[in-house]
Amino acid sequence: MTSPRLDSKGRIVVPKEDRDVWHIEPDDAVHLRVTGPNGRTRSVRDTIDSRGRIVVPKDKRDDLNATEGDTLDVTVLGVEEGDYICEDCGDQYDLGKVLVLNNGDRIVCAACSTPEDRVIS
Repeated sequence: MTSPRLDSKGRIVVPKEDRDVWHIEPDDAVHLRVTGPNGRTRSVRDTIDSRGRIVVPKDKRDDLNATEGDTLDVTVLGVEEGDYICEDCGDQYDLGKVLVLNNGDRIVCAACSTPEDRVIS
C-alpha cells in the first residue's frame, strides 16, 4: 500500500515501484483500492497517463472526503481488464472466473463472498 497525495485535478500518482512490480505502462487500465481521510474505501478504475497518474472521479473523492493535498492510501488490485486480486484473501483471479462485487466498492472471490455480493462475470 502506498500513500500518494491528491492533486488539484483529482489525480494521484501510482508510485514507480508499484508500476514496476505490476509492469504498468502508460495507457494501461489500472484498478485501485483507494482509502480516504474519512477511512472509507472505494474502487477506482482508469487509464494511467505517461506520468503514472490516475484520476479519482469527483463522486468518489467526495465520498472519501478527499480534497487537494490529502494523502490517500492506495493499493493496486489489477492491471488491464480481467486481472484482479481478491481484496479479502489476496488470491488472483481472472475476470473470466467467478468474481463478486459488493456495492461497486470491492472485488472478492467466490470463496470470500457474502450474500450481499453480486456476480459480475
